[in-house]
Amino acid sequence: MIRRPPRSTLFPYTTLFRSFQLTFSAFISTQTGRQQIGKCVASHRYSTNHADTDADSRMTVVYRGNLTGVIKAAKLFSLSSSIMGFAAQPYLVTASKTFPTAAIACAGVTVFIFTYVTPLALHWLTRKYITELRFDHETETFKCVTLSFFLQNQETRFKASNVRVPTVPGMFTTFEANGRSFFVDLRQFLDVDVYKHLMGYDKPLDLQLGRPGDEKH
Repeated sequence: MIRRPPRSTLFPYTTLFRSFQLTFSAFISTQTGRQQIGKCVASHRYSTNHADTDADSRMTVVYRGNLTGVIKAAKLFSLSSSIMGFAAQPYLVTASKTFPTAAIACAGVTVFIFTYVTPLALHWLTRKYITELRFDHETETFKCVTLSFFLQNQETRFKASNVRVPTVPGMFTTFEANGRSFFVDLRQFLDVDVYKHLMGYDKPLDLQLGRPGDEKH
């Protein structure tokens, strides 16, 4: 008697997967299995965090922005005013029935500016400002810190080969790296050699104006 082949060509794979699933479920149901899996996950996390810690420990601070405290205070005040603006909106809606229209309009415009315009404009002006710059002399890697909208530190790692200095500097732009624009105060660098390496000033200058074959006879 000839047996019919299985309908699905994935029959051997599905059977193997089900057997593996049952074996794995039985393994993790035991206390030993859970402990082994926990050790593997913890070991992976430790190795990753340990590598990042070692890389950060080799880095030295080469720049600190002197406007960091002022920017943090201004953004904190702006976010506080935004919270108060959100809280005042229900009161403005209720007061619009009793107060004159002109007074409510002026109050609404003021609340709108302090709630929405000021925080966004302030973040747009300061998002490129580097508060701290570190450099790893072994791997020649930079790590810069900028502030997010909610005053969280944002880290960006790059190398000098990723830096592009624009021919015509834009507003609050000193250099570009990894598709982002950054602004630094050149007077705040603690190591002049690192600054030269960052901006590419340590590279040899190409003073060749033209090739010999390009001369016209």
